[in-house]
Amino acid sequence: MNKRKPSQQQKKASRRWLWVLSAIIGGIVLSVVGYYILIAGAFLLADRPRPTVGDATNAVGQYYNAIKQHDYTTAHTYLESNALITIHGHPVAMNSVNTLTTASQTLDTQDGVITTSTATDGSFEQGKNRVDLTMQVKRSGQSYDVHLKVELVGNTWKILSADGI
Repeated sequence: MNKRKPSQQQKKASRRWLWVLSAIIGGIVLSVVGYYILIAGAFLLADRPRPTVGDATNAVGQYYNAIKQHDYTTAHTYLESNALITIHGHPVAMNSVNTLTTASQTLDTQDGVITTSTATDGSFEQGKNRVDLTMQVKRSGQSYDVHLKVELVGNTWKILSADGI
């Protein structure tokens, strides 16, 4: 008589050790990659140029050079879209090149043309990319100070307001 042996299923070998090993290696790889991404990000942020008062002063200097050369189109590019410039005690919104042209030519006729403009003071407003500048402007031998607010808009310094041209 043939006796049949009950068939025994072979027990599958556990692959749990493979999953544990994969998780450990994956964790190490992610940690190393994350560390290098963090370091690279720190270097990229550290190398970014910071705005300076000197940059704002240069922009205002270019504005005054354009005014001196009667290049009002270029001068207007240094103004924020609705910059307020006070002329003889009256604030005027410089919303177009024509407005700047008329105001500048009127002052040239009344007070003489600008011969020099020199930055005398400048400081950042706390917590903002905004600079308060003072420019000494000379027209026909007469000097006066112009106080300007200049703000970094994108990558460009723009004049927000001034108490004179």
